[in-house]
Amino acid sequence: EERNRFRALAGKAGSDFLIVSVTAAREELHRRLARRQREGTDSSEADIAVLRYQLEQADTLDVDERNCTIDVATDQPVDFDAVVRACMVTF
Repeated sequence: EERNRFRALAGKAGSDFLIVSVTAAREELHRRLARRQREGTDSSEADIAVLRYQLEQADTLDVDERNCTIDVATDQPVDFDAVVRACMVTF
């Protein structure tokens, strides 16, 4: 529902609509959260329960949304230049 509102807003503004779907394996998300909590470097108060809730509540992208989506897996090194290039050629 929220993504549809943004798509409509982009259309009204005459802009392109693009989703960048950023993902990581659950194990990696757990490791990152544990490290930040251990090091005290995270300003967020989110804990493992919040992460589980977010993962359970995440909306899957429908077919139309997948057609305008670029996937970025962050549990491996990310080539940000390649991501930007992919965004530019999508339209």
